[in-house]
Amino acid sequence: MFKKMLLGGLIVLGTALAGAESKPPLYGYCSAGDVLWITNVEPVDNPEAMEAMLTWMSKTYGISRFYWRAIHELTTFRVDGFVPETLDWHKYLVDLKKLYDVDKTFVQLAHKHGMQAIMYLGLYEHGLSPESSSDYFFEDYLRIKYPQYCDIDRFGERRAPGMFSLAYPEARKLLIDSYVKEMEHSGYDGVSFYTYVENTGTRFEHEFGFEQPVVDRFNEKYPDVDLRAGNLTPEQADYWYECRGHFTTQFLRELRQELRPRNKRIGMILGLCFGRSVRLPLGQRLRGPRRKRLRARL
Repeated sequence: MFKKMLLGGLIVLGTALAGAESKPPLYGYCSAGDVLWITNVEPVDNPEAMEAMLTWMSKTYGISRFYWRAIHELTTFRVDGFVPETLDWHKYLVDLKKLYDVDKTFVQLAHKHGMQAIMYLGLYEHGLSPESSSDYFFEDYLRIKYPQYCDIDRFGERRAPGMFSLAYPEARKLLIDSYVKEMEHSGYDGVSFYTYVENTGTRFEHEFGFEQPVVDRFNEKYPDVDLRAGNLTPEQADYWYECRGHFTTQFLRELRQELRPRNKRIGMILGLCFGRSVRLPLGQRLRGPRRKRLRARL
């Protein structure tokens, strides 16, 4: 089961990034936190297990890059107030980080095998508060410490599950500083983001995304439209999402500026799965002809 799970990741990533090459490169992926939660796969929770996995990947498949779903990020989540099983799992992760510094150890072993090591993170997934209706039992301490930087509903009362709003320069800086610090500590060669969310706390489309910077940008084009009042035309709704997407683009631009002098890569895997089928704030900048331009910039 362990080999089947990882091989599936290799095929998908290698094929997706192959382009026009006749022989697609194969890239590996391991979700460290998941393999410590799911009971029917072998855990990758110590240097010996990492070494065995990387040796197998290198010698059998010639893997040149490995995406690692970092344990560090999961240790920064708050889990008290949720189910007891989550507390046990989270304590296990914290103990592993103290005992082995697992992410740094993994990067060092990947480099030993001639692989790039990429930190793999959720762009829009920072957990949710316990009162949300969802089976996703975590919340990032940044959301708890800075609730004013969360996505909010049109009434300014409810915080969006998962989201830490990129519309605020202060929020973008908090995230960027956190990511850069961990990349420097562990020695990653880059970072790649996934865009889906696993929580199901959002109840319907257009429920969140009414932060003041978004409203201000929207009103530059539609000064007579009250965004928070609703009743948007399809064109206005598209532009609202483009306004939110603008801040995603700005976040990626600012992160790239921090990573470029450090010679570290940045990438994204676009897709919506899991969670509820709601439209994420990617905006128009990731569609059509502009998509190629963004991909080239990344």
